[in-house]
Amino acid sequence: DARLPELSQLWWALRAEALGRAGQKAAAMREIRAMRQARGRQPVSDGFKPMVQLAETMALARIAEGSGNRKSALRLLGKAAHIESTFDYNEPPLWHQPVDAAIGGVLLRAGDAKGAKAAFARALVRRPGNAWALWGRAQAEAALGETQTSATTLAA
Repeated sequence: DARLPELSQLWWALRAEALGRAGQKAAAMREIRAMRQARGRQPVSDGFKPMVQLAETMALARIAEGSGNRKSALRLLGKAAHIESTFDYNEPPLWHQPVDAAIGGVLLRAGDAKGAKAAFARALVRRPGNAWALWGRAQAEAALGETQTSATTLAA
């Protein structure tokens, strides 16, 4: 709907993210191009620009990881985490998951359990009690051989 340019931007970005995670890079990049073209025709409001930046950056990170480029994915996720850190406190949070939880997931899939545990810990500072971050931290702890700590985290 042309009356909702901000929501359209998020729609394209989330479609791109899903396609990227599925390894469908060409289709995902078509969504990014559509998103950018629409933004060129009808800019989003100034207050919404950081959210659109975050959504597009997350999508690009998922596309990179889906294409096997974890280094680029982590660089983009770091940029997304920085954008997220500029958001004021809001209930519910403006972004659906802490970006550091996504970083932790990439690091865990790459075999860096120590780095993943640290990323999930940062996510839990930002969003205490976040179930995905707790689950990820428990997985990282288990990978590090911290079985009792992992069990305690899962019980939280």
